[in-house]
Amino acid sequence: MNSKCSNSYAAVQIWATVPVPVARVFNIITVDEYIELWLGVDAGVRCRLEANVGGRFSVHGQFFDGFSHSISGITEQYKQYERIVVRFRCRPGYSMSELSVTLHQAVGSTEIRLSHTGLISDRQIQIAEEFWEKALKRMTILMGCQTEAFSIISSVPDSLVAS
Repeated sequence: MNSKCSNSYAAVQIWATVPVPVARVFNIITVDEYIELWLGVDAGVRCRLEANVGGRFSVHGQFFDGFSHSISGITEQYKQYERIVVRFRCRPGYSMSELSVTLHQAVGSTEIRLSHTGLISDRQIQIAEEFWEKALKRMTILMGCQTEAFSIISSVPDSLVAS
C-alpha cells in the first residue's frame, strides 16, 4: 500500500452496500454536520473537514463509544463522490493512521469500502473494528436505511490493502 503511516501493522476493512445514491452517501461522510451526528453523542462533537487535498481535518469531543477524542490530520486524497483519504493521529504520541473511504455506484445502491490502516496491536484492531462497525450503522441511520450487506475484514497486513 502507498501508505504514509509510520509503524503500520494492520488494517480493518469494512464493506457495506446501501440502497442510497452515491451523492447522499458522500455527503454523510464528508459534511461536517453529518460527521458530528454519526460520531457524536448529544451534539458533543465538533468536526472540521476541508474536503480538498492538503486540507485540514479535525474532530473533537465525546464520541458514541463513550470516550473523548481529539483527532487532527490532513486530507490526503479527495475525489468527489468516489474517494476520500485522511491521515490523522488520535492522540499525541500515537502512530499515524489512515482512513480511506471509497464509494462505488451500483444499480440502485452504493458500495462503501472503508479501510483504517496503521493499527499496531491486536487491541487497536479490535477497537477499530468495533468502532467502525458501529459508526457505519450510525451513518446508515442518517441515510434512512439499513445495510443490505455488511462484511468486516480485519488484521490485514498493510501490504495487502489495495489503495
